[in-house]
Amino acid sequence: MKQTAVFASLLFFLASLSFSTQAQDTRKIVVEQPNSPISLSEYSAEYQERDSYQSEGVRNEVTYRNTSNRDIVAFELGFVMFSVFNEFLDNSSGVSMDDLEAGDSDDGGWVFNSLNAFTFHTGVAFVRHLRCENGEIWEADMSVVEDRIQKIQSEFDASQLGKDEGESE
Repeated sequence: MKQTAVFASLLFFLASLSFSTQAQDTRKIVVEQPNSPISLSEYSAEYQERDSYQSEGVRNEVTYRNTSNRDIVAFELGFVMFSVFNEFLDNSSGVSMDDLEAGDSDDGGWVFNSLNAFTFHTGVAFVRHLRCENGEIWEADMSVVEDRIQKIQSEFDASQLGKDEGESE
């Protein structure tokens, strides 16, 4: 009987260790801009450990839809990641060069590694810019993105997004 109690206590202790090391629920934020030809409908982001089949990093997966009446031939999504302490981790981009016809939906996923990716807690996704079939380029209003991000980290500034405001490619 005493061995059963010790065994049960040991199992409880080991179970509590495994629960304490599991990732917390992450926050996922989509910054929508009313004039964007692409709408992000679903966004997931979480830390993934390295194994035989995948690299370590923050996996960002997005479902998107072309809400315009023009075909899109390329677009770039921006991803900004923060730690469990709301500290800036990284800014990355996911690019797709697959045609997205007017009204169509698709999804994509990108994994980004940063020095402290294991501390990931909050992800922000937005459409950075895109190219329509007719050559027209649409670009995000980065002040809208910056304003939303400053609700997570008040001292955040646009230089952390990798491009200065007004900088052209």
